[in-house]
Amino acid sequence: MEKADLQVKDVRDNMQNGIDWSKLDEVLLAGPPVLFLGAGFSHGAINKANAGDGKGIKKIIIEKLFRNDADREELEEMNLKEICEESYRSNKKAELISLLTDCFRNTTFDKESIS
Repeated sequence: MEKADLQVKDVRDNMQNGIDWSKLDEVLLAGPPVLFLGAGFSHGAINKANAGDGKGIKKIIIEKLFRNDADREELEEMNLKEICEESYRSNKKAELISLLTDCFRNTTFDKESIS
């Protein structure tokens, strides 16, 4: 079984039955998917970060990317968007992308939280 086939199977196993999977198969097998996120995207997520919400993600970013920063108190007052912008300004864009990708890779959802 190909790696892409295994990924599609994992998606199927993690979601409810009775869904027409033909379009999902087509999209996933054509290339890497693009995920569009908005407010609340991580609510109910089960993943490596288990951050819960934007405030949790912000804490992880500060801890991992700005651990020894002299302005840590100022950073903690910022919102998630501002922290991400600061990461870019501080030449930590690649680190931020790597951190977020690692945190949210293989995310599943708690069925209780989305019902």
